[in-house]
Amino acid sequence: MGRGGRQSKFLDYYLHLEPGKSFLGGGVYAPTGEELAKIRQEIHYNLPEIKKIIEEPRFSAYFGEVQGSRLKTTPKGYDRTHPDIEWLRLQQFFFMHPFTDAEVSAPDFLTKVVEGCVILKPLLDFFNYILFEEESVDKI
Repeated sequence: MGRGGRQSKFLDYYLHLEPGKSFLGGGVYAPTGEELAKIRQEIHYNLPEIKKIIEEPRFSAYFGEVQGSRLKTTPKGYDRTHPDIEWLRLQQFFFMHPFTDAEVSAPDFLTKVVEGCVILKPLLDFFNYILFEEESVDKI
């Protein structure tokens, strides 16, 4: 769900509904090589900005740790002794919050989804800005 709909280039919110496997998620799931290079450059220069978002208490309590595949080796162009090498090895930057079947069936489920989207929005805005610059800044 997001600006431009299903075919949009912008990062958006992902709501998966399946018995026993429901979740709200968002982030960078399948970046192109060019997008991954932009993200790694931002990590290299500005990891504190990303950490500020994901270590914010509400965010970290709701979404936990970053999900996604990682390189086993050092990405091309970076020193293996880089202090943020574990971040630079990430190939995906995705966050998920699981929902139980009972939560999905509850009358306040939509409210909980909206609350999760509000918590996730600063991260999506940040990545959209990195990947698509000023054109991505949207107001929800």
